[in-house]
Amino acid sequence: LIEKLDGYGPRYTSYPTAYTWDQALVINRALLNGQTDVARRTLDFYAQAYRAQTRNWRASFGGFARNYNAYTGENIGEPHTASTAAIGMAIMTYRAQTGDTRYD
Repeated sequence: LIEKLDGYGPRYTSYPTAYTWDQALVINRALLNGQTDVARRTLDFYAQAYRAQTRNWRASFGGFARNYNAYTGENIGEPHTASTAAIGMAIMTYRAQTGDTRYD
């Protein structure tokens, strides 16, 4: 994950924050630059986060966290609708540009 972009989140934190909205922007920027490997690695993180939430077939998906620790991937924020939608849009863009359906 990429650490937060300037202008977002608390100015001083005790951990390296990776905001989900920023990660969606990184995915889209990577796709625009033809760097599908960067987009795929970031989307793989969110696919893993999704699988972790729904591991038990009875568990429902509550959404992606607003932010994660950029080094450990630990969830450090609450699930958020806009963050989840941003990753969903990034997945749709990835599929449209690559034809790869691994995140469907």
